[in-house]
Order: sequence, then structure tokens, then C-alpha cells
Amino acid sequence: VGTCTVAVARAEDVAAVRAVAAGLGGHAVVSDAPEALREDPWGPPPAGMHLMRRLRDAFDPAGILNRRQLLWV
Repeated sequence: VGTCTVAVARAEDVAAVRAVAAGLGGHAVVSDAPEALREDPWGPPPAGMHLMRRLRDAFDPAGILNRRQLLWV
């Protein structure tokens, strides 16, 4: 478990980094970049999204906590 910071110059590079990360069981998020590279900063939903939704529904049924942290919900 960890974080790796990668510098890329093109949107195609973001896709390549995401493919490598997914191949290793992880994911890649664009945290700081020019607007051209931030079109989809979070990437595809994680594999365990159905579990995250169930937990959120159980512990936060009104959906008021950390709204911006679960963008796929």
C-alpha cells in the first residue's frame, strides 16, 4: 500500500499510468494537473463500489458526510 507520484504531459499518459496501476491492483487519480489533464480526475469507479454504497447507505442514509469523496455514488 502506498502512493506514487508520476509526472505526465498528455492525457494518453494518464490512461497509460491508470492501466499500469490497474494491472497491479491499484488505481490512479489526477491530483494536480493543467485543466487538459483533469477531464476525468478520478478515473473509473473502483471494483468494490457496491460495498462502498452499502456502507454509506448504512452509516450515512441522508448522504451528508463527505459528499465529494464518493464521486461515483
